[in-house]
Amino acid sequence: MDQIMQNEEQSGQGVRVGLVRAFSKKGLGSRTQAREWILAGRVKVNGRVEKFIYAWVDLEKDQITLDDQPIGRVEEKLYYLFHKPAGFLTARVDQESRATVYDLLPGFATWVFPAGRLDMESEGALFLTNDGPMASWLVSPGSGIEKCYRVRINRPLQEGDRKTLEEGILIRNYRTLPARLRILPDVKPGHWAEIIIHEGKNRQVRRMFAACGYEVVRLIRTRIGPLELGDLPAGAWRPLTPAELEALRTLQAGR
Repeated sequence: MDQIMQNEEQSGQGVRVGLVRAFSKKGLGSRTQAREWILAGRVKVNGRVEKFIYAWVDLEKDQITLDDQPIGRVEEKLYYLFHKPAGFLTARVDQESRATVYDLLPGFATWVFPAGRLDMESEGALFLTNDGPMASWLVSPGSGIEKCYRVRINRPLQEGDRKTLEEGILIRNYRTLPARLRILPDVKPGHWAEIIIHEGKNRQVRRMFAACGYEVVRLIRTRIGPLELGDLPAGAWRPLTPAELEALRTLQAGR
């Protein structure tokens, strides 16, 4: 269905596009995020809630709103680093009414979405933006962006297991890419390690350690590419610095 919609959009019918595509053309999120917004009833077309993700719209004639804000008015690109605490979902809404990261964010969050996720129990760096192309690049397997995690495990990490994790380990018929890992003997209390990966599959770090017989007690993402969590308090957010944004754009451009 998506392919049919894309072909018709490119067949000379002007500005008539699929509703999901309308958001990406405005630079407002990925297709997945747009679908979530539509299905949650947050999107209106000409004043009426539209929950059909394959609806057609005319970008020149139709008024499309997200949370009653016209999407055409959102021109400024927003880039934030957020310190996600444990106990919050990386989602806009939850059917079980559990707390989400948006409960901690101010008004600007209407227009931003996370590029990648952290599971509910995990904490640390989360990149928020309304720049759809950058977000899509950042989470794509081909970006090669490093993600650094501090991991507290339930027992000391053995040297043989460290090498196994670095070389790649089989998880559910998938072998992880090579990683870098070091033991952190000076971090107390407990047994800590630092691992750097270049991919970000669902609960990957937890599953990597579990495959070697370890339980992850605490998981903190401390870095996403050039974006360092630093001393940003849990639950706090900050805009990216010009240097951080330039570093991301340089990586995105492959320079």
